[in-house]
Amino acid sequence: MLTDLRHLGELLAERERRHHGLDGLVAWLSAMRRDEAAAPEEADARRLRVESDARRVQLLTIHASKGLEYPIVFVPLAWRERSAATPASLLRFHDGDGRLCVDLGSARHAAHREAHMREDQEERLRLLYVALTRAREAVHVHWVERRRTRAGGEEGAEDYARSALGRLVEEVLSALDGAPGPAAATAQEADAAERAALDRLASLPGVAAIGPYAGPAPVYRAACAPRHPRAAQTPLPALRPPLWLHSFSGLLRDAAPSEAIGASDEPIVDPGDAAIEPVQMADADDPRLLALSALRGPRFGDAMHAAFEHAAPGPVWPQQRALIEDALRPLGVRSDGGAEQTVLIEAAGRLVERVRGADLGEGLRLDALAPAARVAEFEFQLPVRQVGLARLRALCALHGAAEVVPASLEGVRLNGMLTGFVDLVFEAGGRYHVLDYKTNWLGGGLAAYRGASLEAAMHAHHYDLQALLYTVALHRYLRQRLRDYAPERQLGESWYLFVRAVGLDAAGGIWHRRWPPALIAALDAAFAGVETLR
Repeated sequence: MLTDLRHLGELLAERERRHHGLDGLVAWLSAMRRDEAAAPEEADARRLRVESDARRVQLLTIHASKGLEYPIVFVPLAWRERSAATPASLLRFHDGDGRLCVDLGSARHAAHREAHMREDQEERLRLLYVALTRAREAVHVHWVERRRTRAGGEEGAEDYARSALGRLVEEVLSALDGAPGPAAATAQEADAAERAALDRLASLPGVAAIGPYAGPAPVYRAACAPRHPRAAQTPLPALRPPLWLHSFSGLLRDAAPSEAIGASDEPIVDPGDAAIEPVQMADADDPRLLALSALRGPRFGDAMHAAFEHAAPGPVWPQQRALIEDALRPLGVRSDGGAEQTVLIEAAGRLVERVRGADLGEGLRLDALAPAARVAEFEFQLPVRQVGLARLRALCALHGAAEVVPASLEGVRLNGMLTGFVDLVFEAGGRYHVLDYKTNWLGGGLAAYRGASLEAAMHAHHYDLQALLYTVALHRYLRQRLRDYAPERQLGESWYLFVRAVGLDAAGGIWHRRWPPALIAALDAAFAGVETLR
């Protein structure tokens, strides 16, 4: 939540220069909120995304958690009840033929109200089932006991207003002890009944019941007023330029709309797009590529990144089947999900093994790298001091790489920290290289993953800019860590593996480039605030 709030502040500060006054900024924010209500998936893409949410606390509604699974789940508010004080005026219910009906005040409003409330409680019971079945290891549920008297042994309006959890707990206790006893008349009897109910619940296998908090009540104490009045410094200090936390995905948000599609990990490259040179497909769809065509999107990218990061040395399939199943589980792909999902799991496992064992050129193989020669998820934070992207573009032009920095970013200025994660940094042949895995679906034929098509995909999504920034970060790191470091000798290439096609033929899915050492040194100096452009 704090990450999203910080990112919202950055978005507002960035938009302030494009909109005139506070009214224009408020109007833009209102439009963004309307877009989120209309298209929540697109709005979610505007949030600052960390590398993965899997290891962080996630706050979700029960509806949003359907089909998902988490190690530990907390359900803190399932005890809350419906308010029975205000009767519903608009009733929705199903008649005997299963048709959905609406009653706005007919003569049978009272009878229909009972059907409405009964179906409402049944729906809340279904949602409670969803909440209680999302956890793999443990689910923690908070329960507040509400004892009610029954009129004539039948459920009334107040009984329907009870929480689904209260009804579930009562039915469990009823099954343990038989018919429910009389309602408590005093507070002492209620406390004793609640303790007895907890003991009965704790007798069930796999259930632990913890009683209410019995410690001292917290007491609020106001902060002490300062002894001495505070005075503002005069004269006021000069304002400093704001410092920001920049990233590759953040830079692409400033690109033109036609170019910003590269911010997604899974855009589909259209050979007919004006930004991409049309390429004639020389071969038909490849069944090995089509085997995983059903799995696309950023969540599949996260799954494959996790598999590559945590794969142990040695064969992956079927020896490390559990690793692949754990990686694909957030996508709803499970070994007990039927034959189609079992095929997807095997295809993903064979993909990881195929990429690790593929010859990337001159005998270079990922599975042959020693553990000491590789660092997965290499995090960097590179200080940048008042660097305009127009200046970086000019530096790239001096070294024949002007196309790497999009022209639409020339008005962007970096000041603060440039941060990111490199999927893999490895040493081979005395050089240190950066490598990034891409799960983009470029098409069903191998021609889409080779030559001009692959180069077009790299440029369309600005991955060449990402590769250049990662190489500058590695250069800065090596310069500080290696004695007598020289980029001409020790700085290697940028490798981008479009994993769907790697290993299917000699060069499919493999993009690599060695940047001129003079360009890397010039960009490094520019980030440090040293003037290098004459």
